[in-house]
Amino acid sequence: MASANLSHGERSLMHLLVRSSYHKTGSTILMIDEMENHLHPNWQYRLMNLLKDWIRQWPDLTVIATTHNPEMLEAFEFDRPEEGLVKGGYLIEAGDL
Repeated sequence: MASANLSHGERSLMHLLVRSSYHKTGSTILMIDEMENHLHPNWQYRLMNLLKDWIRQWPDLTVIATTHNPEMLEAFEFDRPEEGLVKGGYLIEAGDL
């Protein structure tokens, strides 16, 4: 399929996946600004599952992402004992900045 036939969201997602896969080595920091932009809700869900799989597979991968969608944050709730704690990091609400 030619990239011209893809929606803006599909092109953005493909770009993210290809570049991230290519650069994932040792300790990697993946920064995604407003990760839900231009993505259909089904693709948002798939992206979240993919990121969670990557985090499980590559323990040295750090994901820093921003979102305006509370459902995206809920998808990252790993059975954590402390509110806000995610694998040694913290979820920070905008009011806390």
